[in-house]
Amino acid sequence: MRVKFIIGGLILALGAIYPLASKVHGDKTQSRLENEIAEVNQYIQNTLNIKDFSFTYKKTESDIFSTHYIWSVNYQGKNIDLVEQDIEHGPLPFSRLKQGLLAPVSYSSELKLIRNSNTEPFFNAFQQENPIVINYRYGYDKKIKGTATIAPLSINDTEKKFKLTSEQHELSFNTNRELTDSSVSLNFSGMSLSSLDKENPFSLIISPGTISSQSHATKEGKLYLSNTDLDGMQLKFDEIDVAYKKLKSHSNMNDDGKQISVQLQDEYQEIAINDVPFGQLTTNIGYNRLDSAATKQLFSQLAQILKENFILALKNPSEMGNSEDIFAKNALRLGASSLALFNQKPEINYGPIRIRNKGGEASITADVGMILPELNKTVTEDVVFSMLSKINLDIQVEPSTLSQLLFDSFTLSAKINHLNLPTKDDKTELDAITHDIEKALLEAKLAEKKGNALSFTIQAEAPNGKSIKEVETINFNGTSLPLTELLLDLNTKAEKATTLLEQTNIEQRLTLLSSKFIKDEDIPDETSDEKQ
Repeated sequence: MRVKFIIGGLILALGAIYPLASKVHGDKTQSRLENEIAEVNQYIQNTLNIKDFSFTYKKTESDIFSTHYIWSVNYQGKNIDLVEQDIEHGPLPFSRLKQGLLAPVSYSSELKLIRNSNTEPFFNAFQQENPIVINYRYGYDKKIKGTATIAPLSINDTEKKFKLTSEQHELSFNTNRELTDSSVSLNFSGMSLSSLDKENPFSLIISPGTISSQSHATKEGKLYLSNTDLDGMQLKFDEIDVAYKKLKSHSNMNDDGKQISVQLQDEYQEIAINDVPFGQLTTNIGYNRLDSAATKQLFSQLAQILKENFILALKNPSEMGNSEDIFAKNALRLGASSLALFNQKPEINYGPIRIRNKGGEASITADVGMILPELNKTVTEDVVFSMLSKINLDIQVEPSTLSQLLFDSFTLSAKINHLNLPTKDDKTELDAITHDIEKALLEAKLAEKKGNALSFTIQAEAPNGKSIKEVETINFNGTSLPLTELLLDLNTKAEKATTLLEQTNIEQRLTLLSSKFIKDEDIPDETSDEKQ
């Protein structure tokens, strides 16, 4: 009897306390929203330098357990209702209880786009009543977790002559309130874009996959990561059909407040053009020691220019893309920010950029160091050389890779021109041609042999703070010489290689072979220039 009395008392107490707790959560939620919208508007106006754009909100309905808000965009004095938000106060929102989720949270929320005259075109493009629905919860751990559902899309614009369709996409996100630790993952279901203009046929098909990103910030700086994994992509225009299978992309950006470094990695596991396989491509590109303040300032200025161009287009659609005046007005600021990028002596790293096909492999790696250029130079080449402090170039090419690439290119050309495809005998001749090229380059000492590959290397590094023009010697394939001597040496070697190639009639052999797979009008008539 006593146990039942205690349990009954607890239930009554909970029934009395819960509405009060829910009301307290509602008040705290509104206070938090006020602070957050103020922070967002401050970022837009101060960091992005967009003064005539801000977010506002108003509370339209409220009770003990829930609150309804309308979010609006204020642009140039015009208020546009954009999103409606339903918030269920914690600690146990009813929608979560119905899903069997018993963990207490501060509040749960659902956001939907508002349908009005401003958003009507957006609604018409989607195939569901709610184009975008966002559900999330704010926990006592100060973490925001949720999902966004993007409805299927279908646009058939006969005036602008294009068609765009996509399946339903699902996005999930997880972040702390300060957005210093966040992750986003998009379950991409595919899309297609095609032209309705018969004179300019075009189509782009992107297969399903996942796209994710993470960011992490500490007192020392910020780290951003992103990954893309798609089943494939297909691009068609005129008679060309380019297909990529299994695309993988990874990038990261590290900002320590002084320098920014960006690393980009991409992999295309299979590339085919008109069903002709061209192999695999991987790329690695790094941008290091970019001045942090200058980079942010430059992007802020570019954002402002894009905004001005957008406003110009709204006022006069015919002016869309005509931004010369806007760029001219900002030329000095853009120039100053661009020069400031060199403050930390940045370095660009290309590679290895690698191609693999049935024949073998080829790669290129280049490291380029940079310093502040000498702007008093009048010749463009002089300005470029004055900003280079280091060049390291490494090219590795297996002759069999080149032979296969030429064979695949001839196959593609034959298919496009509706000619007979290359045969095994043609491939044998290509192998012989690339062998003769290899032999001439090695005998002339323009290349070295490393394994199965022809190797070409150039290394030049100036004293600290100096340009490449100040180097005493340049290393080519392991031999260091002053620039003038190196140029003479390379000229002598090139003449020898040319003589050796002429002895094999290589130009005539290539011309004869290519003429079988290229239409006559596509082959330049060398004799016509001589007659003229």
